[in-house]
Amino acid sequence: MHRSDIESSAIESTTIFKTVELVILKSTENLKPESNLLIFRSSTGELLNRPKPPIQVDGQWDGYVNAYVNADKLGVGSWSGYSYEIDEISGQLVNGKFTK
Repeated sequence: MHRSDIESSAIESTTIFKTVELVILKSTENLKPESNLLIFRSSTGELLNRPKPPIQVDGQWDGYVNAYVNADKLGVGSWSGYSYEIDEISGQLVNGKFTK
């Protein structure tokens, strides 16, 4: 998948920070987890990561709902109350913690 493959009508929010672009897609599921976070290399549009949400339980929606910058680090938060920093090189979620 490439950044140009994403239709603007499917996007809830975008955040560009240094070398990555985060795209949070609009929810399409009601009762199951949804991998709605896409992490792209901003210079090329290459998909780095599409992480699963932290809670993987049928009958319960979970996904990513916000992106933020804190202390010069990019992060995301999930509906279930987990926060993660994003490694700008690999696009991996790191330093996850329950914050709700």
